[in-house]
Amino acid sequence: MRQLIRDLCWVLFFMGLFQLTQAQGPASGAQYRVSLFLLEDCKISQAYIPELIRLYRIFAHDSIEFEGLFPAPSSDLSGMESFKRKHVVPWSCRLDPEQSEANRLGIRVMPEVAVWRTDNGKLLYRGRIDNRWADIGKRRARATRHELQDCLTAITEGQVWEFRETEAIGCLLSTEE
Repeated sequence: MRQLIRDLCWVLFFMGLFQLTQAQGPASGAQYRVSLFLLEDCKISQAYIPELIRLYRIFAHDSIEFEGLFPAPSSDLSGMESFKRKHVVPWSCRLDPEQSEANRLGIRVMPEVAVWRTDNGKLLYRGRIDNRWADIGKRRARATRHELQDCLTAITEGQVWEFRETEAIGCLLSTEE
């Protein structure tokens, strides 16, 4: 019985710590944030995880951080955690149940990305990851345009990057259950 109580205390402690971390978001000194808006059961979100992991491995460092957000009303903590485990997602993730981040960044589809400066909130890029998806159900063999990678390359090379936007293809962000 003591062991059960001790285990329960640890579970409650870590749940509280996790909820505090989720509410605060990532705490770092990064100058840029790549906000990845995802949906656990969206096939296009799932299909892009290997590409997003590849980009994370190349570009995530002291000045660029990645963060996954799950803004769909159907998203919950257990679904998000299951998605992270299944796809071995290396970046931090949190729920956006009020869609405050999605609304602030103008997100309408999942997956959709936003790259922005953390010091002033200036948006540098919003849209698709690349052009692999021409439309729902229409996937190219390979992408010929790599907008997210181009933006991150420009940042790391110190190039001037003016705001750009592309249309993301994916599951529509709805405010209804």
